[in-house]
Amino acid sequence: MENVFLELFNMSITASWLILAVVLFRFVFKKAPKAFRVVMWGLVAFRLVCPFSFESVLSIIPTTETLSPQLVHSNSSVEVSGSKILDYVGNNPVFYELGIKNGSVVFNEIGAPDCDFINPLLIITYIASIIWIVGMAIMLLYTAISYLRIVKKVREATPLKENIWICDSISTPFILGVVKPRIFIPSSMNGEDLKFVIAHEKAHIKRGDHLWKPLGFMLLTVYWFNPLLWVAYILLCRDIELACDEKVIKQMGVEIKKSYSEALINCSVSRKMVSACPLAFSETGVKGRIKSVLNYKKPAFWVIVVAIISAIAITICFMTNPKTNDGPVELLPKEYVNNPYGIKNVTTGSEYEGVSIEPITISMVGDTRYINLLWENQTDKPALFGEPSFIYRKDGNKWVEYKLPENYAWNSIGYLLNPKDTTTHKYNYNGYEEFETGEYRFVTDFSFDENPQENYKVWIEFELVGINVDSDAYIPIDLVCDSGVFSFVQTADIAPTFYVTENMELTTVYGNGLLFERGTLEKITLNIENWDSRFSSADWSEGYSCSQIRNNNKNAWQLKVDNGEDDISILFMLLEQNDGTYFMAQGMYNYNNINPANKDDSLIRWLYLVGKNATSSAVGGVNPYIEILEYSHQGSNDFAKISLNTTTKRFSFSYSLFSSYLPSGTYEEYDEYIIMKTDDGKNTYTFKKVGDKLILDAFQSSPLPSYKYSTGGKEEPCLTNGAVFQ
Repeated sequence: MENVFLELFNMSITASWLILAVVLFRFVFKKAPKAFRVVMWGLVAFRLVCPFSFESVLSIIPTTETLSPQLVHSNSSVEVSGSKILDYVGNNPVFYELGIKNGSVVFNEIGAPDCDFINPLLIITYIASIIWIVGMAIMLLYTAISYLRIVKKVREATPLKENIWICDSISTPFILGVVKPRIFIPSSMNGEDLKFVIAHEKAHIKRGDHLWKPLGFMLLTVYWFNPLLWVAYILLCRDIELACDEKVIKQMGVEIKKSYSEALINCSVSRKMVSACPLAFSETGVKGRIKSVLNYKKPAFWVIVVAIISAIAITICFMTNPKTNDGPVELLPKEYVNNPYGIKNVTTGSEYEGVSIEPITISMVGDTRYINLLWENQTDKPALFGEPSFIYRKDGNKWVEYKLPENYAWNSIGYLLNPKDTTTHKYNYNGYEEFETGEYRFVTDFSFDENPQENYKVWIEFELVGINVDSDAYIPIDLVCDSGVFSFVQTADIAPTFYVTENMELTTVYGNGLLFERGTLEKITLNIENWDSRFSSADWSEGYSCSQIRNNNKNAWQLKVDNGEDDISILFMLLEQNDGTYFMAQGMYNYNNINPANKDDSLIRWLYLVGKNATSSAVGGVNPYIEILEYSHQGSNDFAKISLNTTTKRFSFSYSLFSSYLPSGTYEEYDEYIIMKTDDGKNTYTFKKVGDKLILDAFQSSPLPSYKYSTGGKEEPCLTNGAVFQ
């Protein structure tokens, strides 16, 4: 029931934009044929009935899903295995307990909600759906009573001719019936008015207006909660009558305008409530109709043409859905998924046909250990899946479960996968020990809403392989040159690691775990012409200069990576100095299409002093030039983390996932304290050293922000005095 209401709610919001466009059309094209208006209201009806639409880049509808089911059904809970989650699929709110049993996700039904958090939108939607059904029932009851009262009045009517009937108990003429509509005339009507009334009602029948009005009221009954639908229905009734009036005048001649207006006045009745039936001759907007009749002139040809063009434009802009960029999720090739090791032999499997997973990204090294999946449900049943997942490593012919961190707890969140739908989900493994090369198996569970206790496994198997056993890893230690011709900023802390094989093949690995195979470095000879021009706007660190590095250089290699767009083509350079130090340069060539005929038109953006790390495994080896110490605070709501570069004496301090500010700068180490100062000089953080732990001294540190960690909760500081990092 809730899902049906959500669908109709979103459809009504989408149609509301078209309603506003039609209202504007009515106002602008007052002199256009009134029949155009009825056609436009027909488009609104189609928009409300049709559950799908074509996409167009010309659509100006902001969104087709104002309130998404995923937003309503999402339910955040405490991060403890075995806490409660809401079953958001069924008609009645039922709660399940999410746990782990024998390596599987288990949903145990329980009697009452006992969770720390329930999505308030879910409750609001449930109540709103009940009110919606009650409102429809009232509207239908009102229609039925009104119809029966009219039928009772015309029960003693007598036929006059054809489908025209005379009745003593009615005060105004009207049409009644859908399949075989009848025209009912009050017996008290004079003969002068009769011919206009009959012509008007026959015009209604020819135009099919006796069908349009009940259809409009039926849609109003379904979408009664949207005030714009009431406006649309009232205007539809008026436009039906105006269009019919115009048709009669064109048929009988403009000389009848005065007599026709008098007939409207003589037959006018007042109706205080909106009605689905019948089509009465003069119950709707009599004053406006008389004014329209008396001022009627044949519309100019240009007015008709412009109105048609505008109607077509409205149809394209409001009858189509906005073009989405989502499209199908692009899966990376199975023979290689982004990972500094590299991935081979990727296979997937499922215990239930119709529900499957496919890898989008697999990254299993460093600080970016995660698996990003595409879930697909081809069945007709809603499916549920959660956070728990397990990693196995092959030992001989056996799969051995990879060790979980101590006190590890899953987020107890249930995710909905609708029938015939897809979704993506990311599983993080930063808490695990480092993954080595070898064969791995990822396993997680899902269930169906109809039977949440029965679980089915899905899995991915893959092999982690090294880049090249003979690779040299060049890890940035210090940024010695930063060109000012580019707008974005990079530091040595966030620069990629550069891997160079014995064949001079260059691969870059960024902090997010993404690997890019760039190409092969070619040896070059440095001279003033091809070197100094690349540092035209360079800002050199103290102790370094353009001429110094060029004159002391022993060997140089470069690689130009053509990305198909000259203004973003990348340049890499590897420099070996006479004293054994190495520099890695990164920049762009043919920047902003400067001198496109000269492909040597290059500019260096960054020049790093790098530590050369020749390892047997390429990734994860010990670098003799650099050491990173990392500390984390397990008790934090925000997974606070400190990174100390012992070589460069720089730090980064991630104190909250809620903050977009990442403090970084330099630190000083003393016997009992470490004092960290940000580069901008605004913040200082002091930590006391106790063994291999760091303890926050909040009184000697800059203030840390506070956040709300639950709905309705109080703001709490992200870290308090005495917070332990280890």
